[in-house]
Amino acid sequence: MGSKFLQQKYLLFSLLFLAALFLRLFSLESNGLWIDEIWSIQTSSQHNTVSEIIALCLNDTHPPFFDILLHYLMVLTNDAEFTGRYLALFFGMLGILLTHYYALKIVKNEKLALFAMAIVSFNYFHLTYSFEGRFYTLIFLFSLIAIGELYLFIISQQKNHLVKFWLFNVLFLYTHYYGGILLIVLAIIVLALVIFKQISRRNFWQIAFACFMVFVCFLPWFPQMIAKEGMTSWMSKPSFGDFFNYFYLYSGKNPIEFAFLFLPLVLAFKQFKVNKILFAFLYGTIFLGFFIPFVISQFSTPLLHNRYTFIYLPSIFLLAAIFWFETKIISTRMKQIAYGITLFAIVGNLFFIRDNFYSGNKDQWKEISLFLKSQEQLPVITEHERYLNYYLAKNDLDLAKNIAFVNSEIKTPFWFVAAPYDQRLLMSEGFLETLNTKEYPGGFTLYKVKKK
Repeated sequence: MGSKFLQQKYLLFSLLFLAALFLRLFSLESNGLWIDEIWSIQTSSQHNTVSEIIALCLNDTHPPFFDILLHYLMVLTNDAEFTGRYLALFFGMLGILLTHYYALKIVKNEKLALFAMAIVSFNYFHLTYSFEGRFYTLIFLFSLIAIGELYLFIISQQKNHLVKFWLFNVLFLYTHYYGGILLIVLAIIVLALVIFKQISRRNFWQIAFACFMVFVCFLPWFPQMIAKEGMTSWMSKPSFGDFFNYFYLYSGKNPIEFAFLFLPLVLAFKQFKVNKILFAFLYGTIFLGFFIPFVISQFSTPLLHNRYTFIYLPSIFLLAAIFWFETKIISTRMKQIAYGITLFAIVGNLFFIRDNFYSGNKDQWKEISLFLKSQEQLPVITEHERYLNYYLAKNDLDLAKNIAFVNSEIKTPFWFVAAPYDQRLLMSEGFLETLNTKEYPGGFTLYKVKKK
């Protein structure tokens, strides 16, 4: 019986991993890069040195660790267009494997660990960002490790878990400032645990020392983080309803998967007494992970966005796995029916309802550049020439110039590329005559114009 279960376990593990990989590879190169991906690719180019990358990141809103990792991969791939997406895919798949690992370590149940792995493998939100060439899957990975290692240290008292907690928190902070948010969240949870006598004061001071050492290691970059305070944010001020809206986005706006992820948050309180420390970690990271940046956003620069809530997404997945696997609210037979319906809804949502999940229409720089290659070669004007020029250069076309160039040297006619986030709409200023217009998804428009 044991041998048969082992074979079934490895078979199911392999099938889950391959299914997760297939879904992510299926759309890895389905569309061109959007502006943040282009920024990362250009910044991490093989032609830049590490010191130059760090200098460029000083002008960005995030620390340089991901861009440095991407740089070394760019050297190996000769600045290939989708290198950033391959790196995001790697961290996404590693996050799936470690979800199984930490679920097994924490709950010590192989079936539940496989269940948790399945939830991540088919989750719309994690899947989407597994083929976006930014650091979001790395945020998920570091958050999972930080939460898992801190919990395992408290349970086992083994110092190696605390060392890993320290190390990966340092790497997290050098990847994204939300590493600091997660560190504060975990510190508050640990403080609450010692107050309610769930852990010893010795444990508390050991963890406090590890957190202090994380801060010490981050000190070289700390002035750069402080310098960002007061900067204008592209994010809007969040509302309390965003907490629920984010769950809806995690599911790909699938009401069945939304219920699957959200109901445990409401109903799992009944299981709290079974393992108070574990559920304090899960509930604490979910609620505080949202609430702390929410409060900061109300009184300072807005910094809460659904992409950054990857810091508590591992807790959502683990809480859902534990609740649905262990709950006695519904029978085993009803659970099996519910799992089947949920899986059918998720797969249907991915393949048939959310077609933009595969077509990808965030930015149209690549599509516009390919069209321009087939047209009369005229000057190109845009407010965001850096991003369009990435693809114009790849197609051996003359580089675009900034919109400020229009009133000085440019001759007519010319191409004007309008993006949805333009601050200035050139076409509304009245001194241009439109000769032709081509609309693109996502609010992009290409105009062929001349001066009146």
